[in-house]
Amino acid sequence: MEASQAPAVNIKSCIFDVDGTLLDTESLSDLAILRALRLPPEVKELTQNQIPWELKSHILGLPSYGGVGGGSGWSPVVLRFFKEVGGWDGRRGGREYTASKLWGDWEMEMNELLEECRVCRGAAMLVNELEAREMPLGIATSSGGEGWSIKMQKHANLFDKFRVIVTGDDPSILHGKPAPDMYLSASDRLGVRPEECLVFEDSKAGCASAISAGCHVVAVPDRRCDKTDFWEMGCEEVLGSLEEFKGEKWGLDVDIRRMVGERKRRSRRG
Repeated sequence: MEASQAPAVNIKSCIFDVDGTLLDTESLSDLAILRALRLPPEVKELTQNQIPWELKSHILGLPSYGGVGGGSGWSPVVLRFFKEVGGWDGRRGGREYTASKLWGDWEMEMNELLEECRVCRGAAMLVNELEAREMPLGIATSSGGEGWSIKMQKHANLFDKFRVIVTGDDPSILHGKPAPDMYLSASDRLGVRPEECLVFEDSKAGCASAISAGCHVVAVPDRRCDKTDFWEMGCEEVLGSLEEFKGEKWGLDVDIRRMVGERKRRSRRG
């Protein structure tokens, strides 16, 4: 790289969110919420077996583990939506269905579904390339408890490459995303300053967390999101998937886009 093209930042570590960034768990989470709710037929018809985007867009990236609020980030939002929009009375078996009960039921459903979760496009390739270049890697995830253990076991070959893992049940994390705590903790444990970290996130809450911590952020949002929102909040790059990542801007000798293109060309020739 010529001097005139030298990157303006000095990246010394990379930190990843997990759900929706490394692992494709969002659709499973939606299904777990609907199974947990067991909505009446007349309300369930409104969902078409998926969480409506007008709701999903508000809960992406919010805490879902007791260590950072017991689901207080998203479960009250879900209940309020189906009461106000769906006309549900919020009761089950004659009793009020609470946000904490929803979170507990969701966790049980989610833990069963996690056996089906897959790695997001480009995630394993990017992590492998960064590790090969001895880049210190960290994780900052709102996940915790049994669900996190299942993810770790199922995708051990991926998570074994990370030196630091900060989860939602970490007692040192007082505030979950969008507060900066998780990324401040991850960068500190990696031994680098936040401004020396490149963060990969999929949600607005996660991006806000990393930005407020002082990190550089690459957003990989859901395809239904308005990418303009991520640029406006301060993300420095917005991708359709990790397969589009090129590290030159960050001074990293990693080009996943090129690698994916070469793989496709070889496949066509073969």
